[in-house]
Amino acid sequence: MNALAKLCANSLCSSMSLEADKDFLKFQPSKDGVDQLYHNRLNESSKYSDLWKVMQQLLLISHGQATVERGFSVNKQTSDYNLKKEGLVARRRVIQAVRKAGGPTNVAITKELLSYASSSRAKYEQHLESKRKEKEAENRAQKRKAQGKEVEDMKIKRSRLQADIQALKKSADQKALDAEKYGRLPLLAESNALGKGAVEKEEELQEMTKLIEEKIQSVEGGNVSMNNQ
Repeated sequence: MNALAKLCANSLCSSMSLEADKDFLKFQPSKDGVDQLYHNRLNESSKYSDLWKVMQQLLLISHGQATVERGFSVNKQTSDYNLKKEGLVARRRVIQAVRKAGGPTNVAITKELLSYASSSRAKYEQHLESKRKEKEAENRAQKRKAQGKEVEDMKIKRSRLQADIQALKKSADQKALDAEKYGRLPLLAESNALGKGAVEKEEELQEMTKLIEEKIQSVEGGNVSMNNQ
C-alpha cells in the first residue's frame, strides 16, 4: 500500500464510527456483498479513490479453493444425465436464490413467482419450438450449400466440355486441311471422326446446360419458399 493509500485509510477510519454508520449496521454478510459495501463507502468522495483501487486488489485475491470447490460440488448436485448448459445455469440460479433467501422456507412466494411457475410449461414449449425451427433452418442452409456445390461442379464440367469441343473442332479442321493439302484420305476420315466427337460433346454440353438451369431454378425456388415462411 502506497503512502497516499495509507493516508486515505487513516482518514476513512477516523471519520467513520461503526456504531453510528447505517451502512455497516444494515450490512448482512449472507445477502450483501463486501465489495458492494466498500464500493459505496469509498466512492462517496473522490479523496478515497486511491484506497478503493487497493481494496479492489485485495477483494480479487483468492484466499483458497473452498469457494471453487463448493461451486463444483453444487454443479455435481444439480447435474443430471443429458442436462444441457441452459438447464445447469437455471438450476444454479435457483440454488443461489434459495441460499440468498436463507433457505427454502424463507423464499417469498410472490405473484411474479407464481406467474413464472404457471407459465413455465408454455415457455418450455416455446423453447422446443424455437429449437425445432433453428434445426430446420440449419438443415435448409446445409441443403442449399450442397446444392450450390453441385451447381459449381456442374459448371466446371461444362467448362471442360466447352474446352474439349474447341479442341476437337480445331483438330478436325487441321486434319481436313492436311488431307486436302497432302491428298491423304485417312486424314479426312480422322477429321470426320473428330467432328463427330465434337457434335456428341455439344449434345452433352446442351444437356449439361439444361441441368444447370433446372438446378439453379430449384435452389432459387427453395429460397423463395423459405422466405415466404
